[in-house]
Amino acid sequence: MDAAPAPHRADAGERESGGALEGQGVGHNVSLTLEPEDAFGDYDAELLRVEPRASFPDTLEVGMRFEGVPGDAEDEALIYTVTDIAADKVVVDGNHPLAGERLWFTCSVTAVRDATAEELEHGHAHDDAVSVQTPPTEARS
Repeated sequence: MDAAPAPHRADAGERESGGALEGQGVGHNVSLTLEPEDAFGDYDAELLRVEPRASFPDTLEVGMRFEGVPGDAEDEALIYTVTDIAADKVVVDGNHPLAGERLWFTCSVTAVRDATAEELEHGHAHDDAVSVQTPPTEARS
């Protein structure tokens, strides 16, 4: 599967990739598997909540996302996804959609360059002229 290049600073993701990109040049191919704890975490049933329908806007659909729900501390607000709607209740899930999933990536190094001072400060690449082309992530159980 082809995908547009994704900017990546090789040392920025080394914890997750196990150093698979360190020192590699153009043409290097690698497949990576990330376990849930190294990606979006394990699924946390405590983040599944049932809230009063009156707490949500009139227009509401499954799949809509909201930052926080009533009663959450503002500085700790999660993004909740509506997973079910009943007459007087709404079920929301604060887990990332890929929580609990093992992820597989296939990457090809298409270009290599030194990081700019700004990229080093921010910890990530800022353009598409960088080293890794990554097909969309696929979650598999």
